Amino acid sequence: MDKNELLEIVEKLELLSVDYNNLAKDIMKQDTQVMKIDLVALSVLNRAISINNAFRTLIKEDNTFSALHLIRIQIDNLIRYYSILIAEDENYLDYVLDGKPINRFKDLNGKLFSDKYLAEKFDERFKGMLDLYLKYCSHIHFGKEHLERIKSINESEEAKFRVEVGSFDNYSFDELKIFVIDMITVSINLYKIIQDWVLTKKNHLYD
Repeated sequence: MDKNELLEIVEKLELLSVDYNNLAKDIMKQDTQVMKIDLVALSVLNRAISINNAFRTLIKEDNTFSALHLIRIQIDNLIRYYSILIAEDENYLDYVLDGKPINRFKDLNGKLFSDKYLAEKFDERFKGMLDLYLKYCSHIHFGKEHLERIKSINESEEAKFRVEVGSFDNYSFDELKIFVIDMITVSINLYKIIQDWVLTKKNHLYD
């Protein structure tokens, strides 16, 4: 695979955005009642479409440094929506719609919500999500990852590395491939989990 082939794969995210739009249309059909969970799902889908579009643009512009932060935000979409499915009771929907912090609410097992806990719970459904969550938290929060990214190969034997600041992308092609795969993986899981609700609503509420 070369860079052009990878960019073609990145463009597939546009198809996912179309799928997100179609889910939104299914939710808002005129002959169905819009429920509280629908409002959350629509908001998540709207945010996800914007994130996908931004990720595609940044990758095409060789701004991997910024693009990979969006993977963590897409994970946030996924686990925050998932929290609705495992919440202690239906009052949580009002809680979310009021914009209150999730760390004051519990799941069915009486455990207080946190992003890490939600990632752990979703990991039970899709193995690997916790690892992705932890991986991209390290990109969001300033630390060693960012300190290393100002270093580039130095041709002089007198220094271990050269420091470079500005608009340059020193991620390897193999790293870039992993970022793209991770973004698509998270985005597909987000589609599936909201699609589950759309199908449930269609099959059980409006047959």
